[in-house]
Amino acid sequence: MAGFPLIVTEFISDNLPPILVNFTLNMNNGTLTLTYNEPILFNTFQVTGITIQSQPISPDDSYELTYGVISNPNSLVVKIVLSGSDLNNIKKTNIATSELDTFISLSADMIRDSSIDTLGNLATVNAVPVTEFIPDTTPPILLNFILDLFDEILTLTFNEPIYLPELNINQLTLRSSCNLNSLNLTLSGGVIASTSDSIVVPISLLSSDISLIVGTIGLANDESNSYIQIPSNTARDYGYNNLTFVPCLKTGTHIADSDRMILLSFVLNINSSKLTLTFDDAANTASFDATGITLQNSVTRTPDKFHTLTSTSQTSSVPGAIVVIDISPADLFAINTIADLGLSPNDTLLTIQASTIDDLLGIDVLAITDGNALSATQVILDMQIPVAELFKLNLQDGLIQILFSEPVNPDSLIFDNGLAGSITLQDSLSPPISNSLSLTPTTNVRRELDGLTITIVLVQSDLDYIKTSALLGTLLTNTFLFLPAGSISDFSQNGIQEVTLSSSEIIGDDEGPFLISFIFDISDAAILSLTFSEAVDPNTLNVTTIALMNDPGRISNEIILSGAESSLAIQSVLNITLLDTDKYLLQQTRELATSTDDLYITYPSIMIQDYSQNPVIPILPDDALQVSEFIPDASNPQLQSFMLNLSNTVLSLTFNDVIDINTLASSEISLHADSVGILSFNLTGGQPIGTDSEVVDILLLFMDANYIKSNPNFAQTTLYISILSTLANDTTSNPVVPSSFLPSSVIITDTIPPVISSFNLNLNTTQLSLTFDEIIDIDTLNLSTLVIGSSPQGGEQYRFEYLSLLTTTNSYIVDVFINPNDILALSMFNFLATQKGNTFLFLDEDLVSDFNNNPSLELTTGIQVNQFIRDTIRPYVISYSLDLSTRELSIFFSEAIQLDTLVLPSISIQNAATNSTSMLRLTSPLSLRYANDSSPIITLSDYDFNILVSQLALAVSDNTTYLIINTGAVLDTSDNPSLPLTEPSFTPTVFTPDFISPMLVEFTLDLNSDLLTLTFSETINLFTFDSKAITLLSDKSFVPMTFYTLQLSGSFVNFSTVIELHFFSQDINALKADYLLATSVDNTYVSHTDQLVKDMNNNLVVERLLGDALQVTDVILDTTSPILERFFIDLEQGFV
Repeated sequence: MAGFPLIVTEFISDNLPPILVNFTLNMNNGTLTLTYNEPILFNTFQVTGITIQSQPISPDDSYELTYGVISNPNSLVVKIVLSGSDLNNIKKTNIATSELDTFISLSADMIRDSSIDTLGNLATVNAVPVTEFIPDTTPPILLNFILDLFDEILTLTFNEPIYLPELNINQLTLRSSCNLNSLNLTLSGGVIASTSDSIVVPISLLSSDISLIVGTIGLANDESNSYIQIPSNTARDYGYNNLTFVPCLKTGTHIADSDRMILLSFVLNINSSKLTLTFDDAANTASFDATGITLQNSVTRTPDKFHTLTSTSQTSSVPGAIVVIDISPADLFAINTIADLGLSPNDTLLTIQASTIDDLLGIDVLAITDGNALSATQVILDMQIPVAELFKLNLQDGLIQILFSEPVNPDSLIFDNGLAGSITLQDSLSPPISNSLSLTPTTNVRRELDGLTITIVLVQSDLDYIKTSALLGTLLTNTFLFLPAGSISDFSQNGIQEVTLSSSEIIGDDEGPFLISFIFDISDAAILSLTFSEAVDPNTLNVTTIALMNDPGRISNEIILSGAESSLAIQSVLNITLLDTDKYLLQQTRELATSTDDLYITYPSIMIQDYSQNPVIPILPDDALQVSEFIPDASNPQLQSFMLNLSNTVLSLTFNDVIDINTLASSEISLHADSVGILSFNLTGGQPIGTDSEVVDILLLFMDANYIKSNPNFAQTTLYISILSTLANDTTSNPVVPSSFLPSSVIITDTIPPVISSFNLNLNTTQLSLTFDEIIDIDTLNLSTLVIGSSPQGGEQYRFEYLSLLTTTNSYIVDVFINPNDILALSMFNFLATQKGNTFLFLDEDLVSDFNNNPSLELTTGIQVNQFIRDTIRPYVISYSLDLSTRELSIFFSEAIQLDTLVLPSISIQNAATNSTSMLRLTSPLSLRYANDSSPIITLSDYDFNILVSQLALAVSDNTTYLIINTGAVLDTSDNPSLPLTEPSFTPTVFTPDFISPMLVEFTLDLNSDLLTLTFSETINLFTFDSKAITLLSDKSFVPMTFYTLQLSGSFVNFSTVIELHFFSQDINALKADYLLATSVDNTYVSHTDQLVKDMNNNLVVERLLGDALQVTDVILDTTSPILERFFIDLEQGFV
């Protein structure tokens, strides 16, 4: 019936498993299609139960699927889209490459049919062959790439496995962009780092490619400039499908290199002066600093066996892993001069500082430190022969400079190379050669900073020879240098070949010679040996410009040479033999030319010239040159002649050298009346006169002189002398040469009358003792001529009548007995011979004669008694002396006195014995001391001295100098008051005038009062004043800016230490008109000659010359308005 379901009568269930009828495999899209004999349940399907294998039974290769996407569920046909990993893994095996190697087997429980029946025994059945096989015909595609410069790996990622054995790495090209003209680099090779995955392929890049990559700025430095280009034949998949062409693909990831660059090796090429460094990375050569590289001969540096490059070594290499350094000549020279360095890899090692060079990222190179030095890969030695290219002659500095093609060893220079010849400066390039000089060997050879130039410093004799030659070294056409073969070598012992060079340049001498040193030899003749910096022309010598001084900048002891005995120049050494007068003057000057410490030389530029007519460099006093060697006088002085003056009893000895007067021992002299010494007399002594000189004057002792005068055997026109070596020394302590029986040159007989020098009167012993200045002939004595007076002019007088002679032999002292009658007569006088002050001796001219028949002179001015003895003994003045140079008054009393009891105001000096017109009463002394117990020395105060010298008639000579001492001026040691000296009757025993020159000590200028005030060191004589000797200056230099010399004298005050000079209008107006002079203390100085003024003893004032001008103490400027003094009207001419 229609419409009603019919129930099955019998139902037989499906108990047969589904059967795989066929399958197809599409390797292009990865689809596996299974066809069953009945529908299957989709949800029971297990893809992992499928195995694809190469053979039906016991396959060599098989692959079990891991995952797939199933379509067409619950159908006869099941489509499975294989997972990418399964598809790629199958492609990498030896299965499913064709229908012949494509089979499938299924596991028993991988699927059920709709009756939930499994495959059952189908799993154990032989694998089912593929019904339809579609091979892989799709080219592989590069999906991405990673450039890892840190690990130096390029990673390629494909969409499917590729066949790695046929991957052609050297077809991979890195580009900076997709532009056709962009930077690019095709790899030279590489190594596949891992074969575990042929989809992601890591390639280890070659170091050379890495260096090029990192060395190319702008290529693959970061993601922005990292692209790859791959041709299609670079790779294929397992289905022999070539890679899809990759024209330009940007990197997905770029990993920069952060490793420190490493120096791998280096090569030292001495021959080409190159140092080649190879790094593991590209180096930025712009950052190169050669000072970080040290070459050494061992792993650990040893002293003097290493050299650190200087900044003169540079590189011109482009950035990259190989850097070539151009070693500078200076560095190459330094390397070559170190023994055992740079000869082989064994002795050539290198250290490098981190700061030496950076990689392209600015990262320092990895340092190689001392102790870990890197050995050279190769050392290439120098095999080239150096070539001398040109030379220069520098006469200015005394140099020959030779330029070579490469650095040479200056220590290898051989001046005389035997048969090969000598280094020679010659006047021709080739024979004939007229003028030549074989250079004197010297070690003063150096290399210049350029490393290629050798400088020979000529020895002075060679330089002088060239400079003195007119035909050699003066022009390029007469200046050539011959270098023999092998005369110099480079540091690899490659010697030069013989060559004659033309001079490329001659630098002439335009500098004056200068004095290097000088030697003074005064051992015999005085020779001044001057060593100059170059040869000097003796014909230009001006010896009178040479000054010798004892202290630079001072002229306290200076001698200007007056001439020369001779001069001889040996190139740069000039020997000058001094005149004897200059030699003696030097020897007399005790503080000059006694050693190296007190001898200096100065001279102006006109002293001498070199052969190029360059004047010598002057030596000014402030820069005086000290003697380098002083040869003292070693010769013994010899007596040349002698003369004896019996009038003044002076014996004069003339030597050939200056005698040190302080060493004189007159007792070493013997005088002889004959030439054999039968009649001889040895001097007992003598007083030298004067200062050191070659002529020694000896004042004979009184006794010696009188012996000679009184001995008739010596009354001859010729005497003889003998001296011992101990007589004296010269000024350098050389004793005199002994001399025997040298005849006299002159004998001057005695023509001086005898003089009573003093007398004593002892009233207690009634004895008169006369002392003469020489031995007198007692037989000629006439005692009746003696008169005693009370004053030097006579006063009360008494002529002795009863004198008798006590002395019986000839002598200079005559003792006379005074008869009591004479004593009685004397006592009758109240003011005669009662004290020393009124006891004076007078005599007639016929009193006595000496042994040369010279009668004594009449004594009209009485001689005061030297010793006066009364019953009551009191001290008295025996004599006195006045020395105005030292301002000392020395008084000699008859006995010791107490100095502290001396009453100075009781002492006066007057200009005459009586009726004096000038007198000085002493006030207080500047100092007071003993000469001996009976002799006080009074140093006059400035006040007393100036009062004394201001009186023109007082103390200007011994005849105007008389001493007055009041009673009790001093006490003797027994407190007996001294006898007075109120009536002076004798002049000083020694009167020494004032020899001290006055000095201008300060001055002031009053322009308001027209007054110039000059203050001197002592009273000056205004009658000698000459204002025209005064010059006012603006400064104290030797060449003042302006100056004015006074023209007219002015009025001034009386004798004094101060002169007030009132200017006449001419002078004061001239001063006021000069606005650069006398406007302040700073531009007001005065100089003057020694004719300005004299002191009261006629001593010229000490001059002040230019350079020593005295600055004013005060300047009072002119504040007085000018006054019109007169005017004149000329009505004819119409002017006022």
